[in-house]
Amino acid sequence: MSNKQNDEIMDRIEDEVDEFWFLYDRLDLRTELCQYIYNGIWGTVMEGERTTSTVFKDYVKKKAIVFLQKKCSNSMSENDYVKMGRQHGYI
Repeated sequence: MSNKQNDEIMDRIEDEVDEFWFLYDRLDLRTELCQYIYNGIWGTVMEGERTTSTVFKDYVKKKAIVFLQKKCSNSMSENDYVKMGRQHGYI
């Protein structure tokens, strides 16, 4: 798959996430969520030539719920971990 197609898929994911994302001060989590959805999309939603917008929207929302459940259990993003590691001299 070309980079253009990958970019189009990521753009679709970002558009869907933007419809429900209201944590404007946590854009790092939004970026992680979009990447999480993108990484998990192959072999699930994109099996056929075309995916209906309803299937895609549902997939994005379900993956967002799973992602946020994992993140909210410890309320830390990857950037938070890096920052904390630097503060304690691990990075």
